[in-house]
Amino acid sequence: AFARIEPHAREALAGRRVEYEADLPFNGIGPRAVRVACEPERDGDGRVVGYVAAVLDITDRRRAEEELRRRAEEVETLMEFLPVAVIRAEDPACHRLTGNLAAHRLLGVPVGAGLSKSPPPGQPGPAYRTLQDGAEVPPDRLPMQTACRTGEEV
Repeated sequence: AFARIEPHAREALAGRRVEYEADLPFNGIGPRAVRVACEPERDGDGRVVGYVAAVLDITDRRRAEEELRRRAEEVETLMEFLPVAVIRAEDPACHRLTGNLAAHRLLGVPVGAGLSKSPPPGQPGPAYRTLQDGAEVPPDRLPMQTACRTGEEV
């Protein structure tokens, strides 16, 4: 463990503030991920006489981040291969809607282009039309926009 800490300790003893993360072995509990901040301690003349270190165990946070990353990859893979159109709102006003490949194909919108019929002001929306009983539905009455605005199922 000392070999992993030593370079950072030397920096602190050289008068520099140091922050780092490391995986360190601990007796009795095994390896832990830690975040460390070291601040040089100085005497009255400003000479470095040591340093103070604050150590935070971030093992649980790291595990949670890894699980979140893994689940995000699962969702992205699922979105990519689902044979049905899936569209999700990236913001409450539905200015940015993203979808999977099936959604882009269904709507005739190039992959990577926005799907929202209510894009941010000054930006053009996609060319597809949404009809109800033969009449075009205004963007503020579309199902996704209504659900996002009201918080209710449509």
